[in-house]
Amino acid sequence: RVQGLGRYASTAVPCPTAMVAAAAEHAECAVCGFVSRPRGADPQASMARHVADRARAGCAAHGVAWVRPQAKRRRAAGPAQLRWRASRPIPRHRNVARLALDAAVLARVRAEFEAMAPRKKDDREGLDLSARSDLFAAGRRFAVVQPAWGKSDIRWVSARDKSTLAYFSGLFSELRIAELAAPFLGADPAGSWVMLAGYFVARQHVRKAHFHTDFSGTAAKAFTLMTPLHDMGALPDSCNLLCKTPGGLRRYRYVVGEAVIFGDDFVHATEPGDAGQPVAFLSFTFGSKKMTSEEWQCAEYYIAQQCPIYRDPAGKIKYEDAVAR
Repeated sequence: RVQGLGRYASTAVPCPTAMVAAAAEHAECAVCGFVSRPRGADPQASMARHVADRARAGCAAHGVAWVRPQAKRRRAAGPAQLRWRASRPIPRHRNVARLALDAAVLARVRAEFEAMAPRKKDDREGLDLSARSDLFAAGRRFAVVQPAWGKSDIRWVSARDKSTLAYFSGLFSELRIAELAAPFLGADPAGSWVMLAGYFVARQHVRKAHFHTDFSGTAAKAFTLMTPLHDMGALPDSCNLLCKTPGGLRRYRYVVGEAVIFGDDFVHATEPGDAGQPVAFLSFTFGSKKMTSEEWQCAEYYIAQQCPIYRDPAGKIKYEDAVAR
Protein backbone atom coordinates (compact mmCIF):
# COMPACT_ATOMS: atom_id res chain seq x y z
CA ARG A 1 0.00 0.00 0.00
CA VAL A 2 1.28 3.46 -0.90
CA GLN A 3 1.25 6.07 1.82
CA GLY A 4 2.38 9.68 1.81
CA LEU A 5 5.45 10.30 3.94
CA GLY A 6 3.65 12.99 5.88
CA ARG A 7 1.64 10.32 7.74
CA TYR A 8 4.64 8.85 9.50
CA ALA A 9 5.13 11.33 12.33
CA SER A 10 5.42 8.47 14.83
CA THR A 11 8.55 7.13 13.14
CA ALA A 12 10.82 10.05 14.02
CA VAL A 13 14.30 8.96 15.15
CA PRO A 14 17.27 10.85 16.60
CA CYS A 15 18.98 13.00 14.02
CA PRO A 16 22.80 12.87 13.80
CA THR A 17 22.95 16.65 13.51
CA ALA A 18 21.13 16.73 16.82
CA MET A 19 23.79 14.76 18.66
CA VAL A 20 26.62 16.15 20.72
CA ALA A 21 29.92 14.44 21.44
CA ALA A 22 30.31 15.28 25.11
CA ALA A 23 33.22 14.75 27.48
CA ALA A 24 33.82 15.73 31.07
CA GLU A 25 35.35 19.09 30.21
CA HIS A 26 34.05 20.00 26.79
CA ALA A 27 31.37 19.34 24.18
CA GLU A 28 31.68 19.33 20.40
CA CYS A 29 28.84 20.52 18.20
CA ALA A 30 27.90 17.82 15.67
CA VAL A 31 26.58 20.51 13.31
CA CYS A 32 29.65 22.74 12.92
CA GLY A 33 32.41 21.15 15.02
CA PHE A 34 32.57 24.04 17.49
CA VAL A 35 34.15 22.94 20.78
CA SER A 36 32.75 24.46 23.96
CA ARG A 37 34.62 24.55 27.26
CA PRO A 38 31.86 25.46 29.69
CA ARG A 39 32.38 27.25 32.96
CA GLY A 40 29.86 25.01 34.68
CA ALA A 41 29.71 21.25 35.05
CA ASP A 42 27.21 20.59 32.26
CA PRO A 43 28.79 20.58 28.77
CA GLN A 44 25.48 19.53 27.23
CA ALA A 45 23.80 22.71 28.52
CA SER A 46 26.65 24.82 27.19
CA MET A 47 26.36 23.26 23.77
CA ALA A 48 22.58 23.72 23.84
CA ARG A 49 23.15 27.44 24.30
CA HIS A 50 25.59 27.44 21.37
CA VAL A 51 23.08 25.71 19.08
CA ALA A 52 20.30 28.06 20.16
CA ASP A 53 22.46 31.15 19.63
CA ARG A 54 23.48 30.05 16.12
CA ALA A 55 19.88 29.17 15.25
CA ARG A 56 18.62 32.58 16.40
CA ALA A 57 21.38 34.17 14.29
CA GLY A 58 19.82 32.59 11.21
CA CYS A 59 21.91 29.44 10.66
CA ALA A 60 19.62 26.92 8.93
CA ALA A 61 21.70 23.87 9.93
CA HIS A 62 21.61 24.77 13.62
CA GLY A 63 17.95 25.69 13.25
CA VAL A 64 17.18 22.10 12.25
CA ALA A 65 18.88 20.83 15.41
CA TRP A 66 17.25 23.30 17.80
CA VAL A 67 13.87 22.93 19.47
CA ARG A 68 12.53 26.29 20.54
CA PRO A 69 11.31 25.94 24.14
CA GLN A 70 7.78 27.04 24.92
CA ALA A 71 7.51 30.41 26.63
CA LYS A 72 6.29 29.03 29.96
CA ARG A 73 8.99 26.40 30.09
CA ARG A 74 11.72 28.86 29.11
CA ARG A 75 11.25 30.90 32.26
CA ALA A 76 11.07 27.88 34.52
CA ALA A 77 13.71 25.63 33.01
CA GLY A 78 16.36 28.06 31.77
CA PRO A 79 18.88 27.52 28.99
CA ALA A 80 20.04 24.17 30.38
CA GLN A 81 16.74 22.65 29.24
CA LEU A 82 17.17 23.55 25.58
CA ARG A 83 16.93 20.39 23.51
CA TRP A 84 17.99 19.16 20.09
CA ARG A 85 15.32 18.25 17.65
CA ALA A 86 14.61 14.62 16.77
CA SER A 87 14.55 14.05 13.03
CA ARG A 88 11.19 14.46 11.39
CA PRO A 89 9.78 12.35 8.56
CA ILE A 90 9.77 13.76 5.06
CA PRO A 91 6.58 15.83 4.79
CA ARG A 92 3.79 15.19 2.34
CA HIS A 93 5.06 15.99 -1.15
CA ARG A 94 3.12 15.62 -4.36
CA ASN A 95 5.93 13.56 -5.89
CA VAL A 96 7.10 11.44 -2.92
CA ALA A 97 5.75 8.22 -1.39
CA ARG A 98 6.83 5.04 0.38
CA LEU A 99 6.13 1.49 -0.76
CA ALA A 100 6.26 -1.80 1.15
CA LEU A 101 8.35 -4.36 -0.78
CA ASP A 102 8.89 -8.11 -0.45
CA ALA A 103 11.76 -8.44 2.06
CA ALA A 104 12.50 -12.03 0.98
CA VAL A 105 13.13 -10.92 -2.60
CA LEU A 106 15.38 -8.11 -1.36
CA ALA A 107 17.36 -10.59 0.78
CA ARG A 108 18.01 -12.70 -2.32
CA VAL A 109 19.01 -9.62 -4.29
CA ARG A 110 21.47 -8.64 -1.57
CA ALA A 111 23.13 -12.07 -1.83
CA GLU A 112 23.33 -11.67 -5.62
CA PHE A 113 24.88 -8.24 -5.21
CA GLU A 114 27.46 -9.45 -2.69
CA ALA A 115 28.46 -12.25 -5.08
CA MET A 116 29.75 -9.74 -7.63
CA ALA A 117 33.49 -9.73 -8.27
CA PRO A 118 35.99 -8.53 -10.86
CA ARG A 119 36.77 -11.09 -13.55
CA LYS A 120 40.39 -11.55 -12.49
CA LYS A 121 40.73 -14.27 -9.87
CA ASP A 122 43.49 -12.46 -8.02
CA ASP A 123 41.35 -9.36 -7.46
CA ARG A 124 39.61 -8.91 -4.13
CA GLU A 125 36.18 -10.48 -4.12
CA GLY A 126 33.07 -8.51 -3.38
CA LEU A 127 32.45 -4.82 -3.84
CA ASP A 128 35.47 -2.55 -3.71
CA LEU A 129 34.34 1.07 -3.67
CA SER A 130 37.69 2.12 -5.10
CA ALA A 131 37.15 -0.11 -8.12
CA ARG A 132 36.21 1.38 -11.47
CA SER A 133 36.27 -1.80 -13.55
CA ASP A 134 33.24 -3.88 -14.44
CA LEU A 135 31.86 -6.46 -12.02
CA PHE A 136 30.55 -9.90 -12.91
CA ALA A 137 28.12 -12.35 -11.33
CA ALA A 138 26.13 -15.32 -12.66
CA GLY A 139 26.93 -14.46 -16.26
CA ARG A 140 25.89 -10.83 -15.83
CA ARG A 141 28.13 -7.85 -16.46
CA PHE A 142 27.76 -4.66 -14.45
CA ALA A 143 29.23 -1.23 -15.12
CA VAL A 144 30.63 0.75 -12.18
CA VAL A 145 30.05 4.49 -12.55
CA GLN A 146 31.26 7.22 -10.17
CA PRO A 147 29.71 10.71 -10.25
CA ALA A 148 31.88 13.68 -11.09
CA TRP A 149 31.00 15.78 -8.03
CA GLY A 150 33.17 13.64 -5.72
CA LYS A 151 31.54 14.39 -2.37
CA SER A 152 31.30 10.71 -1.45
CA ASP A 153 32.52 7.26 -2.51
CA ILE A 154 29.17 6.48 -4.14
CA ARG A 155 29.12 4.03 -7.04
CA TRP A 156 26.27 3.29 -9.43
CA VAL A 157 26.48 -0.39 -10.38
CA SER A 158 24.27 -0.79 -13.43
CA ALA A 159 23.77 -3.01 -16.46
CA ARG A 160 26.58 -3.17 -19.00
CA ASP A 161 24.66 -5.25 -21.55
CA LYS A 162 21.15 -6.26 -22.63
CA SER A 163 20.99 -9.45 -20.57
CA THR A 164 21.92 -7.60 -17.37
CA LEU A 165 19.39 -4.89 -18.14
CA ALA A 166 16.82 -7.69 -18.43
CA TYR A 167 17.88 -8.83 -14.94
CA PHE A 168 16.85 -5.46 -13.50
CA SER A 169 13.62 -5.51 -15.52
CA GLY A 170 12.82 -8.89 -13.97
CA LEU A 171 13.35 -7.50 -10.47
CA PHE A 172 11.15 -4.49 -11.27
CA SER A 173 8.36 -6.87 -12.26
CA GLU A 174 8.94 -9.35 -9.43
CA LEU A 175 8.75 -6.60 -6.82
CA ARG A 176 5.55 -5.28 -8.48
CA ILE A 177 6.84 -1.71 -8.46
CA ALA A 178 4.41 -0.36 -11.07
CA GLU A 179 1.45 -2.06 -9.42
CA LEU A 180 2.33 -0.84 -5.92
CA ALA A 181 3.08 2.70 -7.07
CA ALA A 182 0.05 3.08 -9.35
CA PRO A 183 -2.36 4.37 -6.65
CA PHE A 184 0.12 7.13 -5.81
CA LEU A 185 0.95 7.96 -9.41
CA GLY A 186 -2.57 9.01 -10.26
CA ALA A 187 -4.99 8.02 -12.98
CA ASP A 188 -2.52 6.11 -15.14
CA PRO A 189 -2.92 2.33 -14.65
CA ALA A 190 0.05 0.20 -13.58
CA GLY A 191 0.63 -0.94 -17.15
CA SER A 192 1.44 2.62 -18.19
CA TRP A 193 4.62 2.68 -16.07
CA VAL A 194 7.85 1.07 -17.23
CA MET A 195 11.36 0.62 -15.89
CA LEU A 196 13.84 2.94 -17.57
CA ALA A 197 17.01 1.82 -15.77
CA GLY A 198 18.10 -0.31 -12.83
CA TYR A 199 21.08 0.05 -10.49
CA PHE A 200 22.72 -0.98 -7.32
CA VAL A 201 23.84 2.12 -5.44
CA ALA A 202 26.75 1.50 -3.07
CA ARG A 203 28.54 3.82 -0.68
CA GLN A 204 30.19 3.95 2.72
CA HIS A 205 31.02 7.54 3.53
CA VAL A 206 29.71 10.95 2.48
CA ARG A 207 31.89 13.98 3.12
CA LYS A 208 29.37 16.66 2.24
CA ALA A 209 25.69 16.70 1.38
CA HIS A 210 25.08 17.18 -2.35
CA PHE A 211 21.56 18.59 -2.62
CA HIS A 212 19.99 18.12 -6.02
CA THR A 213 16.87 17.01 -7.87
CA ASP A 214 16.82 13.86 -9.97
CA PHE A 215 14.06 15.08 -12.25
CA SER A 216 12.48 18.34 -13.26
CA GLY A 217 10.26 19.14 -16.20
CA THR A 218 8.82 15.64 -16.64
CA ALA A 219 5.30 16.59 -15.43
CA ALA A 220 5.61 13.95 -12.68
CA LYS A 221 6.15 11.19 -15.26
CA ALA A 222 9.60 10.04 -14.09
CA PHE A 223 10.57 8.71 -10.67
CA THR A 224 13.52 7.30 -8.74
CA LEU A 225 13.07 4.38 -6.34
CA MET A 226 15.55 3.63 -3.54
CA THR A 227 15.38 0.69 -1.15
CA PRO A 228 18.20 -0.54 1.13
CA LEU A 229 19.64 -4.04 0.98
CA HIS A 230 21.37 -3.66 4.36
CA ASP A 231 19.85 -2.99 7.77
CA MET A 232 20.62 0.70 8.21
CA GLY A 233 19.39 0.63 11.80
CA ALA A 234 22.39 -1.48 12.83
CA LEU A 235 24.87 1.05 11.41
CA PRO A 236 26.02 4.52 12.53
CA ASP A 237 23.71 7.34 11.50
CA SER A 238 24.79 8.10 7.94
CA CYS A 239 23.84 7.50 4.30
CA ASN A 240 20.14 8.14 4.95
CA LEU A 241 18.04 10.57 2.91
CA LEU A 242 17.92 14.31 3.58
CA CYS A 243 15.58 16.71 1.84
CA LYS A 244 14.95 20.43 1.80
CA THR A 245 11.41 21.68 2.31
CA PRO A 246 9.83 25.07 3.03
CA GLY A 247 9.63 23.92 6.66
CA GLY A 248 13.36 23.14 6.86
CA LEU A 249 15.61 20.15 6.53
CA ARG A 250 14.08 16.69 6.97
CA ARG A 251 15.57 13.20 7.20
CA TYR A 252 14.14 9.84 6.12
CA ARG A 253 15.75 6.75 7.62
CA TYR A 254 15.92 3.87 5.17
CA VAL A 255 14.23 0.65 6.31
CA VAL A 256 14.73 -2.83 4.82
CA GLY A 257 11.54 -3.89 3.06
CA GLU A 258 10.49 -0.32 2.34
CA ALA A 259 11.19 1.87 -0.68
CA VAL A 260 10.95 5.61 -1.14
CA ILE A 261 10.02 6.96 -4.57
CA PHE A 262 10.43 10.58 -5.62
CA GLY A 263 10.01 12.60 -8.78
CA ASP A 264 10.05 16.17 -10.06
CA ASP A 265 11.48 18.96 -7.92
CA PHE A 266 12.29 16.83 -4.87
CA VAL A 267 15.47 18.44 -3.46
CA HIS A 268 17.44 15.80 -1.59
CA ALA A 269 20.90 14.57 -0.61
CA THR A 270 22.59 11.65 1.11
CA GLU A 271 23.23 12.23 4.80
CA PRO A 272 26.94 12.91 5.53
CA GLY A 273 28.86 10.45 7.69
CA ASP A 274 30.58 7.08 7.61
CA ALA A 275 28.48 3.91 7.76
CA GLY A 276 31.50 1.85 8.84
CA GLN A 277 31.04 -0.56 5.92
CA PRO A 278 29.81 -0.38 2.33
CA VAL A 279 26.02 -0.33 2.18
CA ALA A 280 24.01 -1.08 -0.93
CA PHE A 281 20.62 -0.06 -2.28
CA LEU A 282 18.51 -1.38 -5.11
CA SER A 283 17.38 1.51 -7.27
CA PHE A 284 15.21 1.99 -10.32
CA THR A 285 14.24 4.91 -12.49
CA PHE A 286 10.83 4.37 -14.00
CA GLY A 287 8.42 6.49 -15.95
CA SER A 288 5.20 6.80 -17.88
CA LYS A 289 4.82 5.55 -21.43
CA LYS A 290 2.93 8.80 -22.05
CA MET A 291 5.98 11.03 -21.66
CA THR A 292 6.37 13.59 -24.41
CA SER A 293 9.70 13.88 -26.21
CA GLU A 294 10.49 17.03 -24.22
CA GLU A 295 9.68 15.31 -20.93
CA TRP A 296 11.79 12.29 -21.87
CA GLN A 297 14.69 14.55 -22.77
CA CYS A 298 14.59 15.97 -19.23
CA ALA A 299 14.55 12.47 -17.71
CA GLU A 300 17.20 11.04 -20.03
CA TYR A 301 19.68 13.76 -19.14
CA TYR A 302 19.82 12.40 -15.59
CA ILE A 303 19.60 8.68 -16.43
CA ALA A 304 22.40 8.76 -19.00
CA GLN A 305 24.85 10.02 -16.37
CA GLN A 306 24.41 6.87 -14.28
CA CYS A 307 24.45 3.94 -16.65
CA PRO A 308 25.63 2.96 -20.14
CA ILE A 309 22.42 1.18 -21.17
CA TYR A 310 18.78 1.98 -20.43
CA ARG A 311 15.33 2.08 -22.04
CA ASP A 312 13.16 4.90 -23.28
CA PRO A 313 9.43 5.06 -22.39
CA ALA A 314 8.58 3.07 -25.54
CA GLY A 315 10.89 0.24 -24.44
CA LYS A 316 13.64 0.92 -26.98
CA ILE A 317 17.14 0.22 -25.65
CA LYS A 318 19.42 3.25 -25.57
CA TYR A 319 23.21 3.22 -25.33
CA GLU A 320 25.27 5.89 -23.65
CA ASP A 321 28.48 3.84 -23.85
CA ALA A 322 29.40 2.04 -27.06
CA VAL A 323 31.00 -0.79 -25.03
CA ALA A 324 27.48 -1.82 -23.94
CA ARG A 325 26.58 -2.81 -27.49
